Amino acid sequence: MRRLYLNTTYEEKDQVRSLGARWDSGAKRWYILPDQDPAPFARWLDAKRAQTTESPKAEAPPDTEVIPVPKAWVNVRAPSFYLLSTTQSCGRCELKAPAFGFVLPRSYESMALQLNSRLSDGQQPNSIYSYPDLLRWLEHPKSRQWISHGIEALPYDIYHLSKDIVDLLRQTAPNYRKVTKFGQRRWANVCPHCRASLPDVRPDGQPALIPRSSTGAAYTDLTPIGIPFEAGAAGLATGIEFVQRMNIQSS
Repeated sequence: MRRLYLNTTYEEKDQVRSLGARWDSGAKRWYILPDQDPAPFARWLDAKRAQTTESPKAEAPPDTEVIPVPKAWVNVRAPSFYLLSTTQSCGRCELKAPAFGFVLPRSYESMALQLNSRLSDGQQPNSIYSYPDLLRWLEHPKSRQWISHGIEALPYDIYHLSKDIVDLLRQTAPNYRKVTKFGQRRWANVCPHCRASLPDVRPDGQPALIPRSSTGAAYTDLTPIGIPFEAGAAGLATGIEFVQRMNIQSS
């Protein structure tokens, strides 16, 4: 079966593995299969290095057209959202730092990709002809299907936010900004004391902003925001425990 190799660093191995990537011991690279949803792996689909191949030694044809994945690709949306605010301990200076994120209501939607063998026929789901075809298909209107899940969610490892949300963050959460991590631009909380970026994911693979207990939830505030939420995220946590124990503020 054909494989789509990912451009990852050693530090990202646990993250891609938790998302469903597989390890190729011969090529020494992580990969996904054509029938997997590529949306969570968008940050690692570097068109300059990723390739689809039958074996680790195979090479892409020299005339293959490389099409980059859109940087502003939106894969999660909601008519409104909650701005989450809490505190995190900074790993560098060990001081408490304000931390912000998003909790989406049950009306949120995420994008599911309908993969087809070729753009011309579009008849065989869950297969893909080549890596350039995959990238073309990501931008094809028929590739996108919005799914409603009926449960709250917390997006993380965010690479794109709409302009309205960015403007809101500049006013209410100035320490939540875009930083460079392992060569990728991502939204992250930045410690106001030492300027270190705070991790989005804990060592156990769970988003850092999800409370571990009902006590932690009591120190987490949710402020209702009445504007649409549109973002591109590599991770989406659902079934958030203790969400009902968080403090909902007046808008």
